[in-house]
Amino acid sequence: MLRSNVQFRAERPVPVLSAISLKSKAFIGLAALALLASGCASVKIQMPGSQSQAAILSHERTALALSANQLKNTPWPKPTKVKASGRMINMLFGADAEKKGLSREQACDIYLDGLRDANGLAHLKVLADADQTLTQGRALAEAGRMTTLAIQPTSDDVAMMEAAIADLQESRDMYVMSLKKLRNDGEDVSSADIKELKRAFTQTIIDIGHAADVVAEKAALNKAAQYAAPKTNVSGDISAQ
Repeated sequence: MLRSNVQFRAERPVPVLSAISLKSKAFIGLAALALLASGCASVKIQMPGSQSQAAILSHERTALALSANQLKNTPWPKPTKVKASGRMINMLFGADAEKKGLSREQACDIYLDGLRDANGLAHLKVLADADQTLTQGRALAEAGRMTTLAIQPTSDDVAMMEAAIADLQESRDMYVMSLKKLRNDGEDVSSADIKELKRAFTQTIIDIGHAADVVAEKAALNKAAQYAAPKTNVSGDISAQ
């Protein structure tokens, strides 16, 4: 339990187009003859493999978004930040702090209140929840790795992975805080369990970070290439930006 199995591998992108078969060449030749005969301005030809590549990219992006959304669903209420001005008003006028925000420690106490029992086994439930979160994190790391192979990754892909990293960091800190609180309550929580949990989360975060770096670099290169590509004006002349 609590082992990060995802290993980031820098793989070369899969070629967009496969070799054109003789049958495809014959089809293109017939299309060209049809163009000359009809006098049409253009004929749009779908190259073999382009639809399958788009389908693969769509599948990987869907998997990435699904994993990112799963990480947002935590077993505790999401902590909210209270501005310094809000804390001062609470201190001076006795306003209800819960209406202004929920601290991480308060969220942790609410989480543990639903787990504690007379048998002192709440820490096992925390470890089980942590393992489930890690499974979701590893799934996202793998989806991120596959996104690095995409022909045209976008900045949106990077944003999803960066948000997932923040969610995993928050979950790691919350699980560690929960285990330490339960140990202080007398439950049998070993330092080895806490150390292993932190290690597994940190490794998963590193894996996602590596994938995000590669995707960000490819997205930037694609954007630069699109900007530098020659443009065709209304008269049909090609001009560079």
